[in-house]
Amino acid sequence: MPVIVGDGSGDSKMQGDGKGVSVGSTTTTGRNAGVSTATGTLVFNEDAGAVQVYTGNTDGWSNVGGGNKVAATGGDATYELGGYKYHVFTSSGSLAVSAAGDVEFLIVGGGGGAGAGESTDYGRSGGGGGAGGLRCSFDGETPGGPGAGSEPAFTVSAGVTYPVTIGNGGTGRSGSTDGDDGTPSSFGPPSAPGRIIAGGGGGGGGGRNDPGNNGGSGGGASAQEQNGSPNTSYPGPQNLGGEGAATGSGFNPIVAGYDGGRCAAETNVGGGGGGATEAGEDGQDDGSAAAEGKGGLGMRFPTDMIPSDYGTTGPQPGRYFAQGGYASAENNGGTYTAGGGGGANPQHWTSSQGPAGASNTGGGGGGKGDSQTGGSGGSGIVFIRYET
Repeated sequence: MPVIVGDGSGDSKMQGDGKGVSVGSTTTTGRNAGVSTATGTLVFNEDAGAVQVYTGNTDGWSNVGGGNKVAATGGDATYELGGYKYHVFTSSGSLAVSAAGDVEFLIVGGGGGAGAGESTDYGRSGGGGGAGGLRCSFDGETPGGPGAGSEPAFTVSAGVTYPVTIGNGGTGRSGSTDGDDGTPSSFGPPSAPGRIIAGGGGGGGGGRNDPGNNGGSGGGASAQEQNGSPNTSYPGPQNLGGEGAATGSGFNPIVAGYDGGRCAAETNVGGGGGGATEAGEDGQDDGSAAAEGKGGLGMRFPTDMIPSDYGTTGPQPGRYFAQGGYASAENNGGTYTAGGGGGANPQHWTSSQGPAGASNTGGGGGGKGDSQTGGSGGSGIVFIRYET
């Protein structure tokens, strides 16, 4: 008796000789185009060279019986952990694939540079730089940004070389100039729309009354004008932090970061840059360390995925990426513990550039007080992994 096993179309049947079962054949694009795919659906993925089963919306498609194992070269380093081989790109390069299959990715854009207060002002703070956007399809992990669900794996084909671009951190600026935006990191085919792109972080606001820039995560706003301490009649609204990047083009386009912090009317303290898992703190001149422009927290990965060679420490065990930069804290400079590579909160009055975001973490730069220079953002990073 024929047995229907395929994609629900009724076209896939046992051949009738009792020697095997024919499973519906399709490409990755055709597989992903299914609407309301039933859990347990089987297909043969021509791109991956493997039979795959749909295991549900959370885990997506998995190879049955292992399928073809991916084989590839490239990256600045490789390592193996937990049954996966990882290719790490700390600089731009390429992944050359010799055996097809599904790969998972962690892609972090370059962090935004921070601003600084206007030179003619007393005690103004520039906004912290926004973290680079964070894209991730590691099993059990999510990308950055609000309400982000799991991302699907990416299918690579044998004989194809996939370019990898590492985003640069934005330069921190002085005076009335916003920090520069970071640049995107990406992986995939040479051209859109197939590339996976993590946007660069937005630059922090500089000078007086300046919103942060939009980006992978948004930059923090610079401090408001203050006439008195406080001048309760000041009519100005809050400065807005930059927004986490709007949905763009590319593979599974999503928002991958949070907004930068605002600056309340009548305060000397700017907003913190947005991070991968939370928005930057609003700047409030109330002497509270908890309210003085903290950068949004980065995303944590366990050490059985990311070893201590990469990322930074944070408030919990693991390795952190994409921390927003801190605004300079007039009353509590140097008292915060940063997590995720963002420029830690600088001493407001010291004659030095604001702290930079850590290299290859996508951290935003730290804002600085008047007559100073904001910190530059940290460069991005890309991890590509597959089962061994």
